[in-house]
Amino acid sequence: MKLFALLISFVLCVASVFARVDPAPPPPPPATFGVDPSATTAAPGHGWMLEFDAELKGWILVHIPPRGGTSVPTTEEGTIRGVVRLSNAPAALVGLAAVDDVAYLLLDEPLDGATQRRVMMTRAVVAGPGYIYEPPGRLASAPRLDAPGTLEGFTGTSLGPAICVKNGQRSIQVLADGKWRQVVLSKSLLAAQDLLIVPDQTGRLALFNPGTRELTVARLDLGNSGNIETPQWATRQLADFPAQAVIAAVLGEEVIAADTASGKLTLIRGSSSGMRTLGTIDAAPLSAAVVPLPASGHAVVIWSQVETRVGDKTLQHTEMAEVSIHTGRELYRGRSRSASPISADDVRTLVILLIVFMSSILLVLLRPIPAGKETTLPEGASLADSSRRALAGVLDFAVAAFITVKAFGLAGSDLIQPEFWFSMSGIELLISVLVVGFIVSTMGESMIGRSLGKLVTGCEVISVIDTGPEPVDQPRFRQVVIRNAVKWLIPPVTLSILLDPTLRHRGDLLAGTAVVVWAPREDDDDEDLDG
Repeated sequence: MKLFALLISFVLCVASVFARVDPAPPPPPPATFGVDPSATTAAPGHGWMLEFDAELKGWILVHIPPRGGTSVPTTEEGTIRGVVRLSNAPAALVGLAAVDDVAYLLLDEPLDGATQRRVMMTRAVVAGPGYIYEPPGRLASAPRLDAPGTLEGFTGTSLGPAICVKNGQRSIQVLADGKWRQVVLSKSLLAAQDLLIVPDQTGRLALFNPGTRELTVARLDLGNSGNIETPQWATRQLADFPAQAVIAAVLGEEVIAADTASGKLTLIRGSSSGMRTLGTIDAAPLSAAVVPLPASGHAVVIWSQVETRVGDKTLQHTEMAEVSIHTGRELYRGRSRSASPISADDVRTLVILLIVFMSSILLVLLRPIPAGKETTLPEGASLADSSRRALAGVLDFAVAAFITVKAFGLAGSDLIQPEFWFSMSGIELLISVLVVGFIVSTMGESMIGRSLGKLVTGCEVISVIDTGPEPVDQPRFRQVVIRNAVKWLIPPVTLSILLDPTLRHRGDLLAGTAVVVWAPREDDDDEDLDG
């Protein structure tokens, strides 16, 4: 079953799926990286960003997998993965944060004339040589947030995502242990005119004052009372920090920033003792996303190249540059590479499975019908018409789907999302429905000759094998297994019913069965007339 799921996923594999949010431009920074929750070692190096799809008019959440490390799969420079596509909805996308392998999206959603802040999340999970994303095909909901005011920042910390808003007075809240908790700020932080919350490699809460060029950081700890303990703030001046530079990451005592003062995007690195240039990305627009991967020693600059051709045809591709944050050496420059969700070995296995699957279909279709399995209907029986059989099939599928959905514990809202059916979970659900349909139909037809759908539509499965003067109406268990195995487990073969003048699919022909309806008996009609 698992191999069969891989086969279908190979055929239907897609790089991105859908979720419902508004394609409103997010505030800077449009990219972030996963911090280290343990605060003792460097983060594995996950990067996250938002890319606008000019052709489809929607945002895409992009995962930049780690480039190096021993505990996680690594990918070559220039590799990215599309995770979730975001389409139109009342909610507005306003922020992106990450904690290690988990990405959080901050949405502003109008509710009864006010703005409700909502947080959605997804996680990158190691799967063989690559990654899958949970929940598959959609975003999970995190606790809602009551934080009205002007957004000043949204980023990850060792406890969870942190949001900074200003509504008369500045406020910072952190999602820790499943609950939003307040952080106590110093008087200088409360009085600052502007304050930006920026990502820190080891998960500290880092705040930058662009007016004074002061960087303030503190380690966050959750006390026994369940509240965040009062932080011990440490402030330092960033000497020679350019006025138009935007901090992309705090790495210990230093920062990585993007400077646009010269009219080009320049990566700089420095501390309170000064700044130095890592390199200038001449081709990158000033709005390009900068995603540090500290564990890999890389800084990724990524942007979209959009072309409009004749007929207003929009073409878009993603350009990238990767620079060493230690030496400034350019490690990669060119178009992004899409990470394959399956390895080369998996591809070879799936190709073999595809050949075997197609061969089994041809074998069933071309196999001659054994002698003695020609249609021999008993008196009073006629072959069921196609509309009656189709309705019975729909009802049987609905019963199998209902049982499977309940067993999976899925909500109705999951099933109406198109992206769910293009994810591995959707493929697994569909396969499970077919297996359940095979089991339920086989049980019903072997006992009473009818599945639930056939019982409702007045159909019955009978044996048409000529075994003597009187045909045997009740099908044997082996016959029922054969017909339902073809019908449910090799669905394309079932379409052979369109080519058979007797309206019997290949499973019925091989099993020596037929789906019939019975004519009313004459004595029943006479009794009705006498009454």
